[in-house]
Amino acid sequence: MNAPDGWSTRLISDVEQLAAIAEEWRLLFERCPHATPFERPEWLLSWAQAFRPEVLHTIEVRRHGALVGLAPLFLYRAGADRILVPLGASISDYIDWLIDPIQSAAILEQIFAVLRDSRKGWDRLELSDVPPSSPLLTFRSSDWDVAQSPETACPILELPRGAKSVAQILSGKARHNLRTAAHRMERMGRAKFEIATRETVDEFLAAMMRLHGARWNEFGTRGVLSEKRVQEFHRIAARALLGRGVLRLYGLRLQGQLIAALYALVGSETFYCYLQGFDPAYGPLSPGAQILGRVIDDALREGKTRVDFLRGRERYKYAWGGRDSETWRLSFQLRSPVQERFRPHLAA
Repeated sequence: MNAPDGWSTRLISDVEQLAAIAEEWRLLFERCPHATPFERPEWLLSWAQAFRPEVLHTIEVRRHGALVGLAPLFLYRAGADRILVPLGASISDYIDWLIDPIQSAAILEQIFAVLRDSRKGWDRLELSDVPPSSPLLTFRSSDWDVAQSPETACPILELPRGAKSVAQILSGKARHNLRTAAHRMERMGRAKFEIATRETVDEFLAAMMRLHGARWNEFGTRGVLSEKRVQEFHRIAARALLGRGVLRLYGLRLQGQLIAALYALVGSETFYCYLQGFDPAYGPLSPGAQILGRVIDDALREGKTRVDFLRGRERYKYAWGGRDSETWRLSFQLRSPVQERFRPHLAA
């Protein structure tokens, strides 16, 4: 759909059309300073390939031919309700649209105009885990009813300026405990940290799934990596993300065996700690803390400003200095002409 002043929009209805704009999508991602790896094409196209949504309802916005906005959505049916939800739902810790910050208000207007014009195909729009930096949180229009509520917390460790190692940001007790665990491990045999390469990524992923599952089995649950489609997604996404330098899959080996793993995503300013797991048999050696210490050391060495532990209020995140950052749930419904006609009367 073409609009005045060089604007144009398109409703993308299948994965092949979406994949065709992957390179422009990457360029748009790089222009969005608050975008997280969960909005990257490597993440969301892998999700679409693994989960195979039946009907895409993704909206692109262009200005003078350049891609300036992307709202990756699909249609989800819950009984009689037709709900628009984001690609990446359920496995992404942050959900947002890519909106060029130079003209964000105008781009959002274009997206919601397409949603209004396609209103016969859906009933409501639901977005969860929206980060506090999202322009969606400030969008308001007389055409739309918007419900907004807190969703969950993502504890974030702000890295002190000038710190060179994890030892400088830990309390004396925590530093002592980490050092003691490392010495215990040294006495048990040869231990080393590794980062997955193209040659070892499959081994590391298999270990990640096994170790994460073993940890959650202790609590009587199966863990998120037990589902076959989730496993398929990570096998597809891992190589794409690794090729772009975004995936950092850490492993801790003891006597050649991977006993802990941590799945991190690297942003321009932030390390995102997505998943981790360790062999409960080695719990006294604190393998989870040791591998997280290595991740924080790398973040400091590479000049990052924060480590995001992502959603969930697990105690260890606060022990490392994490502070809560809220995410939000948004629900949009288009007002019918009847609602709009009687709105002043109802307000009175």
